[in-house]
Amino acid sequence: MKTLNNFLFQDRDLTHDVYLRSLHRITQVYLFLMLLVFPFYSTNCYFHILRDRRNFFLCVTGVYLSGLLLTLLCRIPREERGVIRQRCRLMKTDWLLLIFLCSATVGMILSGNVKVVFFGTDGRYQGLLMWVLYGITYFCISRFWHMNLVPIHLFLLGGIISSVWGITDFFGMDIFGWIGRVKPEQQTMFSSSYGNINTYTAAILLVAGVSAGMTVFAGTMPRKGADGAGSCHNTCSRILYPAVFFVSVLALIYGRSDNAALGLMMLFLVLPYWSWRTSGGLQAYCMLLECVVVALSCSGLSLSACPDLPVDVTGSILLNLSQFHSYYSLPILLCLTFLMYWSSRHEDGSWKYGSLCVRIFYCLIACLALTGAGLIAMAFAGRDFSSVPMIGRYFVMTDAWGAHRGYIWRAALEEYRHLNWLQKCFGTGLETFGNLMRSIRYEDMIRSTGVFFDSPHNEFLQYLVAAGLLGCCALFIWVFSCCARVLRSGKNGISSACAAGILAYFAASFVNISVPITQAIVIVLMGMMMASYVDIEEKAS
Repeated sequence: MKTLNNFLFQDRDLTHDVYLRSLHRITQVYLFLMLLVFPFYSTNCYFHILRDRRNFFLCVTGVYLSGLLLTLLCRIPREERGVIRQRCRLMKTDWLLLIFLCSATVGMILSGNVKVVFFGTDGRYQGLLMWVLYGITYFCISRFWHMNLVPIHLFLLGGIISSVWGITDFFGMDIFGWIGRVKPEQQTMFSSSYGNINTYTAAILLVAGVSAGMTVFAGTMPRKGADGAGSCHNTCSRILYPAVFFVSVLALIYGRSDNAALGLMMLFLVLPYWSWRTSGGLQAYCMLLECVVVALSCSGLSLSACPDLPVDVTGSILLNLSQFHSYYSLPILLCLTFLMYWSSRHEDGSWKYGSLCVRIFYCLIACLALTGAGLIAMAFAGRDFSSVPMIGRYFVMTDAWGAHRGYIWRAALEEYRHLNWLQKCFGTGLETFGNLMRSIRYEDMIRSTGVFFDSPHNEFLQYLVAAGLLGCCALFIWVFSCCARVLRSGKNGISSACAAGILAYFAASFVNISVPITQAIVIVLMGMMMASYVDIEEKAS
């Protein structure tokens, strides 16, 4: 029983007083439920999955907050609450989240339909109620959780299960019978325990980002002492974390969503800033690249061996890329292996050219970004790129672009310009985008696309319309400033890994929608990510 207690709560290294330890234990149990149970909870397979996950979050979070409140009021003496109040002081980034919530509240009042906006019943259930609970959850986790590896390992365990489940769905196994209950013409749109393949891709990107971050940043985590536990960290860094990353990349490839390419691209653009400065980080980065190349090769070989798959494999950029693996796999793997061998010769971990290589890399990325912006501008000006192989279709800027995302993005921006100045600032109310489009553009949308969009399939546009310019800017500046604050320091491996996963998720959110299935996990990871800064500020004061 003592071993189980240590595994669940990691009390050995908790340096806070006994009262904070109680709050940490409650939070640790909550993280277990949210990171390992929540991703699989459903009462009826894919039917009502959004509502089921919303209800699970509401119930578990309600019990969690009640437990914290009872502990604070009943167990902790009044004279001992000074430490709690000290930890509960707002950080600078917290004010941005409060600004978003205030903007969303004003938008709800302006909408004229307070009940719908509060509960989010006309959309995907992420009304003001959910966002208030998101904010409270983030605050409590960041203040009362002491950083340890157990929740990260639970999250990666759940990610492995979801990834393997999704891979088997790609090959038509349907091991749990969920897809068999869906209409035949819609079965290819669902995967794993997350439902829609875009939601599934967003969730697996979180797993890929966290496992990649743990691979690179494991060396920065606090050691457990000289009793041999340090070697366990090295084993996880060299074997277990890359293995999780490899399986998650396979799942992303078989998920058939182009959103995965955006997330992986962001991940490999962010990691060099910290990983290339040491030889160990460079080796980890090369290992992650090797995992991607091997995953593409494996998927390409599987497509050749199974030509009669029940899904369409021609529409995904990663699956298309995997079919050409024989041309690039071996040369890239040889180069990466040589680079790993060369960097391993720096036994002291230093690499004097690291900073220079980082600067050169980001200069090249800036040049490529400017080139891409120029190509997009040329596409909007009427230049035809349809004849360019593999990527040409992504530069054909019409209403049909990105499964009609071109139309709905244009419609969202046009309708935003037509709002009054108060609505432009504070929004029309959370989860009201569908009602807005239905009342103004329903017939035009059906005529142009054949379907009705109740979301712009772009989180930035979604919150620009729903929460206004003020709320949208506050929300995303909060997310990116927290991630930048953590990654700039590079002092804590768990925080940095969470930041890597969150950035990969938000890169894909540029062409995706926000739903409780993934947003709740993002908020939990945000709280875990910022917990280290609360500890640092407490020690400094």
